[in-house]
Amino acid sequence: MLRKWVLFGWMLLISTLTIVAQDTIAIGETIDGELDSDNTVEYLLEAEAGDFLRIQLASEDFDTVLTVYDQDEAVIATNDDDGMGTNSSVQVNIPETGLYRVEVSAFSPDQSGDFSLSVDRFEVLVMFPNEPVEVQFGEEQSFWFSFKALANEAVTISAESNGALDTTLELIGPDGQVVASDDDSGAETDPLINKVFLPLDGVYLIRLDPFAGDMIEGVITVTVTAAEITSLAIGQTEEFGLGDVLNEEVYTFEAEEGERYRLTLSASSVADLRVEVYINNEFVSGTAIGNSARVSFDLIAPTDGIALVRVYGLFYYEQSDISLAITLSDAE
Repeated sequence: MLRKWVLFGWMLLISTLTIVAQDTIAIGETIDGELDSDNTVEYLLEAEAGDFLRIQLASEDFDTVLTVYDQDEAVIATNDDDGMGTNSSVQVNIPETGLYRVEVSAFSPDQSGDFSLSVDRFEVLVMFPNEPVEVQFGEEQSFWFSFKALANEAVTISAESNGALDTTLELIGPDGQVVASDDDSGAETDPLINKVFLPLDGVYLIRLDPFAGDMIEGVITVTVTAAEITSLAIGQTEEFGLGDVLNEEVYTFEAEEGERYRLTLSASSVADLRVEVYINNEFVSGTAIGNSARVSFDLIAPTDGIALVRVYGLFYYEQSDISLAITLSDAE
């Protein structure tokens, strides 16, 4: 009897390994599959450290969700609707050589149907702080860049064409999530991601595309620079003026969970401005100055972390002659 159970165990193990071996996907491959309701479909993907991979999941039958796990079963990338319509897409830099698990699921558990899953490498230009990189739009209509950074560092990313080309920038974190994006915050139609805090240690990706998929020709210079951001202390007031092009300023302060803070913004004359506060890159609170010269609002920190305060103009004309002051205080 014991021998039979041992034999049965070996047969079960071999059967399981066979199923796992069949459920694989290779780089450069596209697989058509079917998802049952209340279920997921999983594939093993073999990749090497340093690979830049684009994984895309599409279905006409259900709202897709795509998740990638590393060898320790930690999520390294996930996406719901980054592809066309309700399709999913992630871009990921593989940290270690080995097997990764790609999970196909639906946004709603009762959804099911056919799907298509593909994995491809894509070319990435490695960038370093303050070292501009030029790219030529023509035959190529999309460019990817990468840079390494630590959590809580701040960067500014520019793509300059002196307004000759209309492009968009997207910054993607090591977990495959979009950190920031922009269309026209720079000069003319140039994009500019200004003073963004980075949430994680690791490799970040930058995507540069023509606006609305238009075909363009010309040279663009892309630069990543370390951003200097003023830190606010309780009771501190900082004076500033908005720039001619960007019309934005950024501050930070150390937030403690459960503490109530008050931000006061004063302008030298009537202005149309908005103030927003993020903690650990999550929106917490915000308000606007509409046809006014002063506004105060309170917020309670939902967690410990670095609070990012963004002040920007709600207008399409220059008001750089307006002087402003921002004050952080305890709210009683």
